[in-house]
Amino acid sequence: HLVGLIEINRPIVTVMTHGDYQEANILTKDGTIKDTFLIDWEYCGRRTIAFDHLVNTLNTRNPHGLATRIRRYLTFASEPQYSQGLWHRRFQWDNLTVQQELALFLIEELLFRLEEASLANLRVLPNGSLVFLNEIHKFLNVRY
Repeated sequence: HLVGLIEINRPIVTVMTHGDYQEANILTKDGTIKDTFLIDWEYCGRRTIAFDHLVNTLNTRNPHGLATRIRRYLTFASEPQYSQGLWHRRFQWDNLTVQQELALFLIEELLFRLEEASLANLRVLPNGSLVFLNEIHKFLNVRY
């Protein structure tokens, strides 16, 4: 289903990403930007430009309720708590492009989880990955 959403007639922009950009990996001293540190770079790699933004905004490291967060993200993109509106304007993305970038992200996130499981030599996917897959299934079934 996700691959079917991606009919892209433009270059796909990739950049070096942190890979696990979430609040737990952002340290600040005295609450100032000047003394802010991003830690735990073991998942860094080249991914689509919105990857870190979507990991953080959709809170994908906690997959419970992800389907609802994705729907809310797509619906309320211009509201401040879903800062995708900033990305939308910065890159001049229309709604179709936002959906395509989201589909690319979800594929990348699935690959991230599969790679993480393979590095640990697991014979079954960790529970978090199974929840992630179920949430994506819920999102796709409701949406399409």
